Amino acid sequence: MRLRVPFLIATAVLLVGTGLYLAPQTQAQGVGTSSLSGIVCVAGDEYPYMTAEAPDRNQSCNGPLPNATVRLTQPGPLGSAVGGVDKTATTDANGAFQFSQIADGTYKLEAARTNFAGATLDVKVNGATQQDLSLVG
Repeated sequence: MRLRVPFLIATAVLLVGTGLYLAPQTQAQGVGTSSLSGIVCVAGDEYPYMTAEAPDRNQSCNGPLPNATVRLTQPGPLGSAVGGVDKTATTDANGAFQFSQIADGTYKLEAARTNFAGATLDVKVNGATQQDLSLVG
């Protein structure tokens, strides 16, 4: 029993000293108060595309793309899939999607739909963030 206490102390010092101990985070990975929303549309020539939600948007778009699958991912600590973010949404009739209650950070955003080339990009989320995607069909 006398050897156990010094052994535990030595182990704790070794873990902290070598950086193998990861301090608990104040916010769980992928959980937060930020959001990411946007519109997936059919790529096209310069065409003013406006929606009721964002009437000032002007992008290269030939209209909204409903029923597209949008995926938001972020690796966990040290690049692991464990503890990371992997969320999926389907666009509505207006091509709109939204991910809520996510932590600030950089994510991979992917959109796909049958008969369209997929789109992938990195997006930095900080608060309420807007990111649209265009798919070529």
